[in-house]
Amino acid sequence: MKINTDLSFSFYLSLFCWLHLWFFAAVLWIKKRHSYSNRLLALFLFCFSFIHVQHVLLQSGILSYIPLFDPVCGIVLSVLGPLFYFYVRSLTGYEIKRADFWHLLICIPGLFHLVFLLFTKNMTELSGYYYLDQDKTSRYTTINTLLLVGMLGYFIIYLLISARTISNYLRTVKQEYSIIETIRLKWLKELIWLLAIFSFLLSPIVLYIANAAVSSLVLGYFSTFIYFIIVYKSLSTSVLFTADLTKFSAPIPTEKPKYSNSVHSVERILEQGKLVEDFLANDGLLYEESLSLKQMADKLEIPPYVLSEIINRYFDKSFFDLINSARIERAKAQLICLDSLNITIEGVGYNCGFGSKAAFYRAFKKSTGLTPKAYLKEQAKVMVQ
Repeated sequence: MKINTDLSFSFYLSLFCWLHLWFFAAVLWIKKRHSYSNRLLALFLFCFSFIHVQHVLLQSGILSYIPLFDPVCGIVLSVLGPLFYFYVRSLTGYEIKRADFWHLLICIPGLFHLVFLLFTKNMTELSGYYYLDQDKTSRYTTINTLLLVGMLGYFIIYLLISARTISNYLRTVKQEYSIIETIRLKWLKELIWLLAIFSFLLSPIVLYIANAAVSSLVLGYFSTFIYFIIVYKSLSTSVLFTADLTKFSAPIPTEKPKYSNSVHSVERILEQGKLVEDFLANDGLLYEESLSLKQMADKLEIPPYVLSEIINRYFDKSFFDLINSARIERAKAQLICLDSLNITIEGVGYNCGFGSKAAFYRAFKKSTGLTPKAYLKEQAKVMVQ
């Protein structure tokens, strides 16, 4: 066996990526927090590492002695899309069921391709089936380029499906939770779009160049950046003044298409809406950081799905927006009296149910267009006038 000892920088970068992906996969696999999601991500990272394993074997010359590793690698890489989709779904509290395994049927073409090669190609033919050696540079053959484009295509499809899943989840979660800081997935959605753009724009260029060394460099740099972010986020990723809440009342409930067949009349919604108004004005539970739709429904002795309808029709808001609007009104009242209350701006945020300074500032600016400090300055000017 002749091993290539004249190794380039791309070889060492691929080796580094291979080893650190396996390291991250091991850490995620044994970590107890969010173990279900972490293990799905660990499997994804492990399978993705085969890109780098393939480049290491190719550039060292070992791949020419085990040419069947290429189609096997293709089978492993074909499950990247479903695994990433499963990981995203698990972050939304969804558990993989037996019926979901049909997604893994995507690797069947790869299995057929492997069987085809076993019965139609000998070892010598397989060595030149995926790569051409031109001027001592390993290049992709046409068939290899087509296979890579195919895998790339359905991986992009799964990325787009994952992005849609997160969007739907973030819309839904606002109907049931008053604070979403601990379950924010916006970073993952942005990362998915970054992956999709990279795959759609940059990868075809790499395939056109068809140079394995160039591919390993591009994938090495990009994947290291991307997967450091994913792993970091996965490992690290949760009264008093009575504010004037009359602005939240709605004389006539908003009629939305999804409630067109509701059994609850306008009069019923108006009646129950008054109970919610009273809760917002007087109940200290409003300022509990972890307040959920179910907790509020239990307090009002209303089924959660009915309370959700009341909030949507009576206030024309989601549960999240309604609760945070009420909390901001209380925060405004407390900010004006900081000295008499002997409290800091951050303390006001915590008093009003916000679990962090960032969450308070974000919600306050979204509601008023000003930061709490800027709001205080504006109020001071009004009082002077």
